Amino acid sequence: MSNSPMPRLDLAPKLNRTVSLWKPLDYLRLLYWILYFPQALRWYVDTYGGGYTVESEMNIPIGWQLIKKNVVQRHLLIQGIILNFFPIIICIVLQRLNFVSNIFWISIAIGVMASVIGCIARSIARGVALGVVFSSSFNIAYIIAFGFFFSLDSGNSESTDFLLLNILISVLLSFVVAGYFAENMPGMVVGGIAESSVIKIFNSLIIIPLWGLTLGFLASAVYIIIGGAYPVYFTIMFSLVTMFLVAAFSIFRSFPIARFDDYIIGYLSNRYIIRSANICFPHITPLRLVFFEHQLRQCLAQNWELGLHNIQETLRYTYQFIPAINALNGILAKIPSDQLIYRIAQITENPFDWKLVYYLTVPINEELRKKGLRLAFPGGTYEINTTPRLDTFVQATAAGFWYLYREDSPHAAQAFEVVRDIAHGEEMYQLATSLNLYNGAKTVDAIVSLSLPASTLRFAPSPIFHGKTWEAIQSFYKTIEDTQLVQRSVAKATRSLALNRAIGYLTQIIQTQNQLPIAERALVVSIAQTWKEAIESVALDVGQTEILEPIRNPYIIGDPVLGEQFTGRDDIMRQLEELWITNQTLQSIVIYGHRRMGKTSILRNATANIGSQTQVIYINLQNLGSIDQGVGEVLLAISDEISDAVGIAPPTDDAFLQLPQRTFERYLKHILTEMPHSGLIIALDEFETLETLIQSGQLSPAFLGYLRGLVQKDPRLAFAFAGLHTLEEMTADYFQPFFASVIPIRVSFLNRDATFQILATPSDDFPLDYHPDALQTIYDLTYGQPYLTQLIGFYLVRHYNDYVFEQGRQRDNLITVDDINAIINEQFFQRGRYYFDGVWRQASEGAPGQQQVMQLLAFVDDGLTTNELAAQCPDVVGLGEAIATLERHDVIKQNENEAWSITVDLLKTWLQNYAPKAPK
Repeated sequence: MSNSPMPRLDLAPKLNRTVSLWKPLDYLRLLYWILYFPQALRWYVDTYGGGYTVESEMNIPIGWQLIKKNVVQRHLLIQGIILNFFPIIICIVLQRLNFVSNIFWISIAIGVMASVIGCIARSIARGVALGVVFSSSFNIAYIIAFGFFFSLDSGNSESTDFLLLNILISVLLSFVVAGYFAENMPGMVVGGIAESSVIKIFNSLIIIPLWGLTLGFLASAVYIIIGGAYPVYFTIMFSLVTMFLVAAFSIFRSFPIARFDDYIIGYLSNRYIIRSANICFPHITPLRLVFFEHQLRQCLAQNWELGLHNIQETLRYTYQFIPAINALNGILAKIPSDQLIYRIAQITENPFDWKLVYYLTVPINEELRKKGLRLAFPGGTYEINTTPRLDTFVQATAAGFWYLYREDSPHAAQAFEVVRDIAHGEEMYQLATSLNLYNGAKTVDAIVSLSLPASTLRFAPSPIFHGKTWEAIQSFYKTIEDTQLVQRSVAKATRSLALNRAIGYLTQIIQTQNQLPIAERALVVSIAQTWKEAIESVALDVGQTEILEPIRNPYIIGDPVLGEQFTGRDDIMRQLEELWITNQTLQSIVIYGHRRMGKTSILRNATANIGSQTQVIYINLQNLGSIDQGVGEVLLAISDEISDAVGIAPPTDDAFLQLPQRTFERYLKHILTEMPHSGLIIALDEFETLETLIQSGQLSPAFLGYLRGLVQKDPRLAFAFAGLHTLEEMTADYFQPFFASVIPIRVSFLNRDATFQILATPSDDFPLDYHPDALQTIYDLTYGQPYLTQLIGFYLVRHYNDYVFEQGRQRDNLITVDDINAIINEQFFQRGRYYFDGVWRQASEGAPGQQQVMQLLAFVDDGLTTNELAAQCPDVVGLGEAIATLERHDVIKQNENEAWSITVDLLKTWLQNYAPKAPK
């Protein structure tokens, strides 16, 4: 077996269901688990019982709630209690065979009573799995031991004195045996690196016999000093008997710990009977298996990932931790330095027991020796050094990760400093140094005084290792900047926004902590929580403004947002500047996006802010209405808007109606010659109006080709189109050539920071403030939809004015989640019907089935996959196109589990309560 490739260990129990109360074989399974595989009970509770709670975190209230609320753990407790009565069956059989007398039932009563009480008490106080193992092992060991000694009574039942003496000795000895079983077996439920078993064997076989030798000689010396009457040889025999009894007791004591039976059965079955099977692998003996360390080392050398998996299985389901640690140390000593940190980081990604990392820094033999001596000689001082060592690259790297896990950032930085010159070493040193710097700041004053050294910041833009931690470090740095802004700014709105941003960064770290590497996760989250509490403590100090009259509502709903109130679209405005200012040739664009995303606001603000060299003329095509004169009437309306903007009179109406295209070209040429600007951009909003006119026959499809010709005729002329549809949806032949020469710009949801900025600073003198949770709640409800964000802000101001000035009640100036819950009512959805009805109405156009998909997704919490939607919409033809259309329109989104859900939570609520029923 030692020369064959090591298989992929799968030592977990092979059970894909819960253990039944009504299946006798399941009780035998539990009995097998208790005797030969106690780690299986932890696996069972982890898999089916809601998760295993370690003994150090368990207490009576938690245990009682688990048993009350979790049916699997409650059934396991009942099964454990029933299992304690199995020895009664054994005793009945023994009695039938005349192996025991009637008095034997006294022992049975004592054993069952003690184990049942122990099962219930320990299950409530320390966990169900521990309680079942404790009580069952106690009962089994008790009955075996008592039965063995009590069987000596079979021929002496007439002697009452002898009987009572035998009972007394049997009870005492059986409690000794049961105690050792019961105290050692529960520890095996936990699994992992349980050094205590090895240490107890060490003490049983070596330390305690030495104590016996010492006691024997001391007893002999005392006997001689007091002038004993017996000869010297008796004294020697007395000493030898004392030593023999202590040694025998020690060896006997080591049997339930060493589990020689498990070692022999598992070793023989795996080596000679079922060589590749894992089910008979020795699970609870700490005795080292022959060749196992060599096999693990070979497996690691041939396939690192498989080897790590097998080591994790070994730690999780066996006590063979010494071979696992030695094999890992042996391989790491041979790994090239450029791979070392990466390999050890893989070990720390999800170790079953973090002591595996610790034993890469400290020789395990020295640690066990020190613990054994401490157990044998309490209070003694020992010169054995068991602190993590930094003598080699392996030890220093493992020590760095160990100290990060223990939240000991100073020592982590010290350890990684040793490996700065190898691959990833400098980065891990800078990471540990940064976290150590941040970990030392506990107050706001300490936070604002922090700064990152330049050597650290150079890793942040493009991290190559532990990237999520570097993102957290960047968030800490932004938090420092915003906290500094809170302290130095005098504008309340600025301070409030900076405060909310800072708390938002820290909240984000805490909420996404599962994405952080395990090694530094607890340290990073601890820093974030400490900073968040410190910064929140100064929230009330930001200042309260006395409000003496109703607040003028600064939020804008329905109309374009202009001027300083237009925020959150810096990326699009920069793109327009590049296309219309930086380039020598003006570039035509199409701005597209879903309803009320702010497309009109972008065009209107571009008109005012694009620069003095270019004239942008905004035209809303919805103002055309119904036309009778075709293209001439459209060009006439556009010319009137241009004339109002540039102050150059347009040609006569008759000229447009007789020769519309030629007249418009001459007018544009005249404007480009006469106006002081070097470029002219004609912004046509609600562009889908032209498509409607073309489809109704009121406008010729050739009109798009005419506009394209105008764009290509003069580099000083460009068009900006804005509308609902994406380029991919404009598939008609008359649109394809036109859009080949324009650049698409998509307008979607605002990001989180932009949403916060719109809410917190709608104007320079806005007197209200937002609690960070309120800002996050609004973002969660709207997903950054601009119109709904403004609508919520509008109703929050209304709510405040009504509460304070209409009802005459007092309150502070802080908007909370309760205020938001108060305004999200039927009136809110009625006021927002322009958005909700528009989304619903557009979903009735184009691909069929869009409305059915929306209503299905509105009533599920975790979304539905494409297959699940198909199963519930069997009559929808082309369901895939309906889903794709809704996704392009930002109505639905797909999560990491490939399930679709409604993007905007408020739209989901509207669909649940106010939407008309979708047609079938």
